[in-house]
Amino acid sequence: MNLKPRPRTALPTQALHREPVQGLVTCENLPMEFLVTMQQVIMMFCFIGLGLLAGKLGWVTQEGNAGLTKVVIWFVLPALVITSFQRPFSMDVLREMGIAFAASVVSYALCVALSYVIFGRRIPKDERTALRYGAVYANVGFLGVPLVQALFGADGVFFAVMYLAAFNIFTWTHGFGMFTGGQTIRSRLARFARNPNLMALTLGLVLFVASIQLPDIVATGLGYLAGMNAPLSMMVVGVSLATVRWREFLTAGWCWVGVAVRNVAFPMITLGVLYLAPLNSVARMSVLTLASCPVAAFVVMFSVMNKVDPRFATRLMCISTALSILTLPAMLALGHFVLAGS
Repeated sequence: MNLKPRPRTALPTQALHREPVQGLVTCENLPMEFLVTMQQVIMMFCFIGLGLLAGKLGWVTQEGNAGLTKVVIWFVLPALVITSFQRPFSMDVLREMGIAFAASVVSYALCVALSYVIFGRRIPKDERTALRYGAVYANVGFLGVPLVQALFGADGVFFAVMYLAAFNIFTWTHGFGMFTGGQTIRSRLARFARNPNLMALTLGLVLFVASIQLPDIVATGLGYLAGMNAPLSMMVVGVSLATVRWREFLTAGWCWVGVAVRNVAFPMITLGVLYLAPLNSVARMSVLTLASCPVAAFVVMFSVMNKVDPRFATRLMCISTALSILTLPAMLALGHFVLAGS
């Protein structure tokens, strides 16, 4: 295998998303950029709608959806991560990757601390656990990465992976620990080490640092798999919403507070961290996009795995996801406005 970078024809995924955004918009063209972002978000929610319809019609059962989830987690997302690292090595890019990861860790640390202050012991234990987890951890894998792919292309995914790495570290140590309580740090780290996205990140980083280009047949195959990420991930989310009783949301109580924190307040904290970070515009906006996503589906999965009543967690995730069609474009527009002059 030739270890030197060589030119190669475009991967098939490049035809599936916009070209990477090279610079932040100014106040004059902010409405147009907001419209483009809104269109991409609406497209993602159309895929969710197709999944919801398939679930309602019984074409995809919840058991089948669990299988599709594994396909996304073990095959599609790792392929997207690896293809995003297929580029010539650069020390400047590696430095920005490190800064993006550090900014993500700082953001998570601040949000974790504030979640304990906002959702205190006056709230029932199961609801308190779901609120603390849901406020901190967003749906970065199934919604965030596909949206970054659509908005900013491969360059955006390249930096979004750093936030995804921080997400995996925190969610499989702090996040999972909130639901289990009794599990040791060692067992939590063992789960984290088996995460397929971490494996893909490690492999992609090695390929990037060594400037190793995969053979064309392998790169093309990974490109086709990566191209499935946006529609398939969104449909998985849609099928999971098929069993929800929407009328129950009107009496959701603390759910609405959790949604306000997750969809608006905590993304603003990340925006403040990014404002201080010396990063390029695509890196900043990619991280902000992931941080602005709705509640992670893991809040329901962890509840079920640890025999915690999942009904409250499901309401929290569904309300957050439904409202993100408005809050996500708004947060990205705010990000463009704030970061344009920094």
